[in-house]
Amino acid sequence: RKCSNMTGPSFFQRVAGNRQLLTAALFIALTAHSSMVKGLIKEELNEVGAIPDASYTGYSVTELRSWYSALGEKGRNGYIYMSIFDIFIIGPIYVLLLTAQMVSVNAPKPLVNMPALVAFFDLSENLIHIFACYFYPTIPPISMMQFASVATISKFVFLFLSLAIPFGLGVLKKLGEEEESAQQTNTKEESKDPSEEDKKTK
Repeated sequence: RKCSNMTGPSFFQRVAGNRQLLTAALFIALTAHSSMVKGLIKEELNEVGAIPDASYTGYSVTELRSWYSALGEKGRNGYIYMSIFDIFIIGPIYVLLLTAQMVSVNAPKPLVNMPALVAFFDLSENLIHIFACYFYPTIPPISMMQFASVATISKFVFLFLSLAIPFGLGVLKKLGEEEESAQQTNTKEESKDPSEEDKKTK
């Protein structure tokens, strides 16, 4: 029996071919999340402002304590439901989509794993806020709340890189293909039989 050394496409290579479907799924999930915000904590957000995990500059322990308090019991419960939706629905979709984007432009393996870092920091901040809202008025240790702020900032940094790197590599790939195509065209023109050119001109 002959053993074939050929292997099929990896999971993410297959996913990369369905990026449009993933994009549509992410859009639907974000729309549902927005509806949850309006239905669960809209009034509370009018009082306290944006949620902490949307602050790309981070937040202080004092700001978090004030936010948990001002949100109220109804708002804290609503935030827990939103965070769970984020963890189990939005998170997996955007990680698959970002990773598929990396694979589609043949990014090096360390870069392909970058969206997983986005998910790690996103999950970390969500779990800390869920814990704080669920056990309020018991507040998590200061070090844990400080890590939540670091996780939020890190999430946005790696999210930006996970979007920018595939775009940059995609541009470079396209430029390389255009240059290669131009070189092939020039090579074909140079390799034409001069006698044939002479016949055309006579």
